[in-house]
Amino acid sequence: MSAAVNVVGDVMLDVFENGEVTRISPEAPVVIVKNPRTTSVLGGAGNTAANVRSLGWETKLIGAVGADSEGERCAELATALGSTGKLVVVDDYITTVKRRFVSGGQQIMRLDVEDAAVPQAGIDQLISTVLSVSYDVGAYVISDYCKGVVTGDVAATIVEHGRSAGVPVVVDTKRVDVACFRGCTIVAPNHHEAERMTGHSDPRLAAEAIAKLTEGAVLVTLGAAGMLLLDQGVETRIASDAREVADVTGAGDTVTAALAVALAEGATTLDATRWANAAAAQAVAHHGTYAVRRSDVVAPGR
Repeated sequence: MSAAVNVVGDVMLDVFENGEVTRISPEAPVVIVKNPRTTSVLGGAGNTAANVRSLGWETKLIGAVGADSEGERCAELATALGSTGKLVVVDDYITTVKRRFVSGGQQIMRLDVEDAAVPQAGIDQLISTVLSVSYDVGAYVISDYCKGVVTGDVAATIVEHGRSAGVPVVVDTKRVDVACFRGCTIVAPNHHEAERMTGHSDPRLAAEAIAKLTEGAVLVTLGAAGMLLLDQGVETRIASDAREVADVTGAGDTVTAALAVALAEGATTLDATRWANAAAAQAVAHHGTYAVRRSDVVAPGR
């Protein structure tokens, strides 16, 4: 592919500490993780970009990291991924890290290190970077984990550029107020996020409220119950393809990436959703953060 999917958002480092648990600590009623093996992969927007790449498209990953060793590791992993985007190094900001302790395939605990916001100077650099790589774009993804990267100005810049260029903009956000994404192509919250955004436990009512705010399609993922797509007022329910669920870590990133790739290839919103559903089934069948391969799923619309 000559074009790329530009992924903008909260880049984080997913660290996995895989060890053996054989006894309880004599100091407190907690397990002892013995001799853990440490591995690290890109998480958040980075995992979305990794899924875009494994689904067959070039990717430009744009985000912010701190001036720390974890930020350097994120940059190394982005380079290894083949991203031609840029991770802006921001002073007075800490790279987001999610460290998971695992034994026997089960997560025991997670330790998070994060900052509340990116300083304005970093946001200005991000917007400049987004604009500087906005050429040969097949689709945009906004990956918003509410770690400070996706401000209203960042969101507006991407949506405006996408609309003017006729390029799909796919939004994955954890924020409650989604009005800043007005004009995007599709928003893809899970059912818990959709309820927090709207106050509606009914996914159809939640999707309607989100669509009113964003003026785009809405895809609500429902776990084992599948997906609900609301596109131009038409509701479609799609059953889950998952046969085995080992770990749901990063499944939302897979859905977002698959939507963006399919839309970039000219698929309808419905066909893109069906493809994303199949990709999510592959993601949850694996332990940890997993980048679904193109060969894992039939091409969208087929």
